Amino acid sequence: MPAAFVQEQQIAFDCTWATQQLGYAFKHRSDAMPAGYFDFMRQVPVREIERLSTRGLIDNSRLANLIFGYPVRLAPQGKLSMDPLQGALIYDTATKELGNGQARKWAIGLLFQNNLLENAAGAKAFYQSFKRVNMDSTLARSLRESLLALEKLKGKPAPGFTLMDRNKKPVSLSDFRGKVVYLDFWGTWCAPCMRELNEFAPDLRQKLGGQDVVFLYISVGDAENKWLKTIANEHFTSFNSIHLRSTNGEIARLYNVDSFPSYFIIGRNGNIFQSYAPRPSDIDTISKALDKALKQ
Repeated sequence: MPAAFVQEQQIAFDCTWATQQLGYAFKHRSDAMPAGYFDFMRQVPVREIERLSTRGLIDNSRLANLIFGYPVRLAPQGKLSMDPLQGALIYDTATKELGNGQARKWAIGLLFQNNLLENAAGAKAFYQSFKRVNMDSTLARSLRESLLALEKLKGKPAPGFTLMDRNKKPVSLSDFRGKVVYLDFWGTWCAPCMRELNEFAPDLRQKLGGQDVVFLYISVGDAENKWLKTIANEHFTSFNSIHLRSTNGEIARLYNVDSFPSYFIIGRNGNIFQSYAPRPSDIDTISKALDKALKQ
């Protein structure tokens, strides 16, 4: 076989192998990985993978899968700390293993965005390191805008809306004044959304059952038939949950939602208690946040 072909296949193999190693670390992120576990990253030909990624969808997907799994290397538990020194260490590690090109930029951006949604304090602390290294790049501006949007909503009246429920009856956010609302933007097309709804949301609803918490689900971009069929087949209903559908994403834009799933806690007074709240899978954290909202 041509030497170039063999080399490219080896690069593809190395990329897939590294992605699987990162996937294992993510699956077991609650456990401490053995010392030196991530040494395999030093053997990954990242620059060559970046070069090949410009050729087509398959090569680009390999790089995307690698980068999607890489944040677990930088923050094993998924959360950035508020220690300002952590940012410099993260950049040092990422630069040694990914270089200072597009791969590092994407990986850091993904880590930041994940924390912005679920760990805003850590994201804010990390942003200072991010700003120094990335200067005024397009990514830096995008993340800065996300930070500003996060601050803009917190403590302010939640944007109102009226949508039809699955029985074609109008439901308004104002109907739940006096209760705490856990608002979930999701879609049947979103695999993480479906996983949260199937595996973790039922336990959270059961845990908060009998309290003044309404679980309000807004499906974004789904056809009505598919939406109704999914709710019924997957048994997403419960006495304390309400399902609504937004066809054009307008409501999600009011809440500055740019990734799915996204969650918000709305207090009894109708103000946003917490933007980008924890997911149902982080049941201890979200339970404490909802309990705190209930007491106010």
